[in-house]
Amino acid sequence: MANMVATGCIIGSDIDSARFIRAKAASMLAAGPKPLAGADYDLLRYQVTDLADDLRGTRPPEEIAAIAALLYQKLADLMLLGRGAWAGRGKWAPRRIRELDAQLAAEFDAAFSLAAAGDGARFLALADRELALHGGRYFDGYRQEAPLEARRLE
Repeated sequence: MANMVATGCIIGSDIDSARFIRAKAASMLAAGPKPLAGADYDLLRYQVTDLADDLRGTRPPEEIAAIAALLYQKLADLMLLGRGAWAGRGKWAPRRIRELDAQLAAEFDAAFSLAAAGDGARFLALADRELALHGGRYFDGYRQEAPLEARRLE
């Protein structure tokens, strides 16, 4: 949304307010996201680890494609946010990766294309390489509490 505000056309009569809001959005984008840390970081590392782990071993091509589809956004988020860049959803994820590092984007796209076609080896290798930048695969020690409303009272 901030990108739309910072780069969109101003319409309406209050041009001065719109310019102020546009400048504020541009400043926020230039500052970048907060560094990955805490529970959100742990959860993202866990999710990438778990999905990447599902790509290990022999699976039918349709399962590899389904796992890769789920891993795509999580891995893109880890790659982008882990490098201090804004993440993006849908069409914005590959755009953001390309803006950050064209070679990384080409590798990500090629690996995902192969995984979508049923060969997950390169996508798995990319996920493992990215996880290594963040301390490695993350299962041991990860714990998440269920919300109170989801707990069974004994």
